[in-house]
Amino acid sequence: MELASLWKCLVLAGSLCLASGDGSPQESPNPSSPDPRPLFLTPLIRNCSYEEAKKKSEVHLLKQYNITNASAYSGYITVNETTGSNLFFFFIEAENNATDAPLMLWTPGGPGLSALFAMLLQNGPAEFVNGVLSRRELTIQKSMSVIYLDVDRNWPELHAESSRVRNKNGGHNEGYLGIPRSVPPALSKL
Repeated sequence: MELASLWKCLVLAGSLCLASGDGSPQESPNPSSPDPRPLFLTPLIRNCSYEEAKKKSEVHLLKQYNITNASAYSGYITVNETTGSNLFFFFIEAENNATDAPLMLWTPGGPGLSALFAMLLQNGPAEFVNGVLSRRELTIQKSMSVIYLDVDRNWPELHAESSRVRNKNGGHNEGYLGIPRSVPPALSKL
């Protein structure tokens, strides 16, 4: 892969995180535009503010560039309040029959990799053609919805403010592939 393509992916990934905010610290966020700060959805979900969480987490970038008409959402889900652990997700609904389409959970393939690389370089609705962001014709989003979840095998050490916390049985609160058991129920609320 060309280094230039990787830089473009990093720029696009940053754009996805910032949505349309300019990130300048001097100005207050404009109420009509997305807040450029990270969006932690767990407090909204805990307060049963599902519609507000859905609205705030909606990503318009793919529609703005005519990549897909499918809805996309992004933000952080808290997985451990004691350690301050949060996981980043990017969810794209299926282009066809989104309400009945199967749901796939995509996690990174190696330590330190973001799931956004898979979305941008492997199987998502967008790709780079001659340095230009374009619609990918062969994408898994045509027939299934996908949650791209940034999970590393060492996620607590990488994403926590303090040391790893064990549960009352001496184990860790992780499910299959190290994904905390609290993540699927939280994402299902969106």
